[in-house]
Amino acid sequence: MKLRRGWMALAVLMFFVSGTAWASPHAGTKLGRGLSNTAFGWFEIIHEISQESDNHGPFIGLPAGILGGTVVGLGRTVSGIFEILTFPWPNGKKGYGPVLLPESVFQGR
Repeated sequence: MKLRRGWMALAVLMFFVSGTAWASPHAGTKLGRGLSNTAFGWFEIIHEISQESDNHGPFIGLPAGILGGTVVGLGRTVSGIFEILTFPWPNGKKGYGPVLLPESVFQGR
């Protein structure tokens, strides 16, 4: 019961603190990007294995891709969490733009 009250208090606080930022059409894009990056950040491991194997062969590409993909995937997941938590507000000079480029693991590099 206390947990539910805490979540409700947080939701009400965010609603009043954010002001008109909730009405921004870009806030929804930022939220969607954050959800996608949080859910699919681990796809970077698969992407990096494929990319490193194409460049250096499978014996070097597999371990290098796992290591590199884990690092990039963690970064993408953390940036997704950041974007979820801050979607009502612009990010300084970037506004509602992406924290990482490309915006999603599914976009080409």
